Amino acid sequence: MLQNLSRKDRINQYIANNPDCLQGKSKFSLLNESYDLEVYKLDLDLIYPNDTNGRISTEKIALELKLGYKIERANPRHYELLTQLLLPDDEETRQLLRQMQNPGQIDPGLITTDGRIINSNRRYAAKRTLNQSTMLVAILPSSLTEQQLFDIEFGLQVTGDYKREYKGINRLFMIRKALELGKNHTNLKKDHNISSKEITRGMMVLDKIELFLEEIDEEANYGLVSNTLEHFVDYVKEIEKIEANNGDLYSAEETFFALMKINIEETSPVIAHKDIRDTLFYASIDPKIAAVLTRNLDSDNPNAKQNILDDVAIAKSLAKARKENESILKTIEKLRSQISGINVTESQYILENQGHLVILKALKDFENDANKFVKEVSDETNKQVRIAEAKMANI
Repeated sequence: MLQNLSRKDRINQYIANNPDCLQGKSKFSLLNESYDLEVYKLDLDLIYPNDTNGRISTEKIALELKLGYKIERANPRHYELLTQLLLPDDEETRQLLRQMQNPGQIDPGLITTDGRIINSNRRYAAKRTLNQSTMLVAILPSSLTEQQLFDIEFGLQVTGDYKREYKGINRLFMIRKALELGKNHTNLKKDHNISSKEITRGMMVLDKIELFLEEIDEEANYGLVSNTLEHFVDYVKEIEKIEANNGDLYSAEETFFALMKINIEETSPVIAHKDIRDTLFYASIDPKIAAVLTRNLDSDNPNAKQNILDDVAIAKSLAKARKENESILKTIEKLRSQISGINVTESQYILENQGHLVILKALKDFENDANKFVKEVSDETNKQVRIAEAKMANI
């Protein structure tokens, strides 16, 4: 009988037929207001995961492409497939499963009137995995719009139980969903304290991730890059610097994607996100650094991977040297600017207490230090050139 009713009517009928499922009321702070909502212990078959959540939805599409058929949330045989998306095999999942066993669910989840889960998808999946049959939920008012439901879902990200659902790449998907629902930068700053810079940068990070996955024929397989989000964040930051300095963006992207392909072949990244931050910008503006960083990327040599890691280390050293040189040049230029800004003819200090002798001595000391520094730079340059030539000869 219940099977012929709409989801909303099935929930209402279940509550009417099972008065003991009412567990009392709980207070919720939602949308800057306080709500007293009735809490029910509902059969899991009456509720369903929110597969419109950006990451889950996109990964669901990718899985459907591989399987060759649609995953239907209403089909009990497909629950296991949705569970795989919600509960990856990691320590956080194992901890959640332990919590759902003992002490069990404490805080109720939030669902819409038709049973769509708003804030407890992973707890739902954990209960399914543990063969538990019911879940504590509060039903949100039917008057709420999709934008308000989003604000509730996103606003709950700060609480411990839900952080896994909204951190990292999931947070980027939530921001994208907000924009698709019509929220703008001002709304997101006011409602969720998300800066315009985070929004702009975050959407570019997501775009680059999707472009990379498309490049390697793994479209929408976000699990491949789950351990390398920081790499993409640093890459986007480097893009901003490269654009500001008229660097070679095309080559930078090719290089970054090639390095990321190496990372996803390993169980954990062998090229750190700091390596991206320390090399990519200087490679885009310095042909020598670019040549070192890229010379083995297309190699068929069995030792190519190790050679690439060695090249990254060398490129980092070259980039560091250039950065330090720029720092030295800035200091010298600042000093020259300060000296040239002094008007000696108007200075009263020169004639007071033999001030001119103090100035002349300071200038002589500066001259000696400058000559010493010039010699150190010259000697170190010659040394580094010899080392570089020796390394190149052995390649």
